Amino acid sequence: MRRPNRLCVETLDDRCLPSFTPVASYTIGTYTGVVVSADFNNDTVPDLAANTGDVLLGNGDGTFHAAPNSGIPGGSIAVGDFDGDGNRDLAATAGSSSVTVLMGQGDGTFVTAGDFPVSGDYVSSVAVGDFTGDGLLDLGVTSNIYFQDGYDPYYGSWGHFEGSVDVLVGNGDGGFSEPHSTALGYGYVSRSAVADFNGDGIDDFAATNQDTSTISVLLGDASGFLQSYTGIYTGSYVYSIAAADVNGDLNADLVTGAYGGVTVLLGDGAGGFGNPQYFAGGGPYSVVVTDFNGDSKPDIATTSYMTNSSGGYTGYVSVFLGRGDGTFHTPIYQYLDPGPGTYVLTASDFNGDGLPDVAATGVVSPGTVYQADVLLNAGDWVIPSTLTVGDTTVTEGDGGTVEAVFNVQRGDNLDSTVTVNYSTANAEALAGSDYVATSGTLTFGPGESTKEIRVLVNGDLTDEYDQHFYVNLTATGAVVVDGQGVGTILDDDPPPTMTITPTVSAKEGNSKNNTVFTFVVTLSAPSEKEVRVNFAMANGTATTTDNDYVARSGTLIFSQGQTTRSIAVTVRGDKRKEANETFFVNLSDATNATIVRSQGVGEILNDDPR
Repeated sequence: MRRPNRLCVETLDDRCLPSFTPVASYTIGTYTGVVVSADFNNDTVPDLAANTGDVLLGNGDGTFHAAPNSGIPGGSIAVGDFDGDGNRDLAATAGSSSVTVLMGQGDGTFVTAGDFPVSGDYVSSVAVGDFTGDGLLDLGVTSNIYFQDGYDPYYGSWGHFEGSVDVLVGNGDGGFSEPHSTALGYGYVSRSAVADFNGDGIDDFAATNQDTSTISVLLGDASGFLQSYTGIYTGSYVYSIAAADVNGDLNADLVTGAYGGVTVLLGDGAGGFGNPQYFAGGGPYSVVVTDFNGDSKPDIATTSYMTNSSGGYTGYVSVFLGRGDGTFHTPIYQYLDPGPGTYVLTASDFNGDGLPDVAATGVVSPGTVYQADVLLNAGDWVIPSTLTVGDTTVTEGDGGTVEAVFNVQRGDNLDSTVTVNYSTANAEALAGSDYVATSGTLTFGPGESTKEIRVLVNGDLTDEYDQHFYVNLTATGAVVVDGQGVGTILDDDPPPTMTITPTVSAKEGNSKNNTVFTFVVTLSAPSEKEVRVNFAMANGTATTTDNDYVARSGTLIFSQGQTTRSIAVTVRGDKRKEANETFFVNLSDATNATIVRSQGVGEILNDDPR
């Protein structure tokens, strides 16, 4: 049934410049998350089918009405005319180890034709293609087998998945062969895409592996078995995948959604792919490729969700407008309500205006009720301006100030006026003592691409570590790609010098008394660095074997700003008549200081009558 419109667009921020108009949300049952679009009732208007049996028939204006429930199983869904009667049929992952084929009746309803087993226990996706080159549609199915690796009485069992791809060869009347299986090894294989990657007229197969963050590419063969398994790293926790020519060279490319955003791999036409190109933003759950802004250049849309200010989640659709060369602009976000998650996305022209629209599944009640949110393409896409701020390095000087200059660069769209707010923030460098706190506003007029932010850095005579501070950006009417510049202040002050008391003299005392000789180690100036120096005693005419003094060794540590430390030496008294005697205190291996006087002399004055 149609529900009241619960989809809305939030207040625009610097990353949200939507060009979709919300239409309506439709309940599509429970424990689902998959929706596909095709013309199921032969009226030339795209319809929607969900993996709960819910079929929504398009009215031609972007709205839908419900068809009778057709019992479509949960899981993945793929569309194709399997028996050649001109009606769209469905293949759906029926359960743990099979695929259900449902024959379209041409009126939006479906009849189950049969269940077809696959080799794995956990079926994760189904895709349609001609994998044998005989002109008939086949099914490519990913599935997984769980292997228990061990058991612990406290933690329970643990193990791993190993994935595989099965080709079910179609016979042209809605029936399919037993599985032709290809093992993919370690990891959970989840989503798939089909295209002719090597230009031989036979469809090939690509699948995502969540555990290894790779995609597997397998080439079709007339035998019905997929060949030449190749694993390609794409990005952390790769989940979704689509195949399309995104750079206009007539070769099929791959687009994936991973944890950090979108990855594009350009095909070479022979089944190989170039190095991954990463485009931050978006999300991993679903990815489609089509031309949203009508410039004949493929664009990318993805779905995901984010934490909102109330502590819940908001789903969103992200659109990456394409440049036509396989690269894409910074994403434009469309937020949805409700949304503890926004999952599978499908695109089609739901209102007949020649522009692709989207429908995305979202959660109303987590794990229980889902809905399809329909958004119509408004067609007024504007490529957003992007902003980046660079880093800079300055040498502080001995006094006065020097300027640290940060360059702010605007890219992509230069036609608009963009306002940028900036402010400094501390790292190790502190505002007031190390630099002058600064804030303000930059305005980029049409055509302007570069501005400068200038921050005064204070000079001093203190030896210190190189220090850092930040300049942070926020913007109106632009996307901040890199909003934090790092300012590095290089210290140019020499380390302090270090001396020890040259001579300490005192009477030794008698055998009942000891005398403490105190040597002071002094720095010429305070340092912001920790200063260390080793010390040790050495005999002169006074010796430890003669029990004249107590030898010591160790390390003195000067904390930040500290300029003096002491070394106490115990001299033992006696009643012997002897000449004055000496011992030494030696400094060595100073850190963050230069020793200019390394030896102090202790002179023990005899006080016994001769």
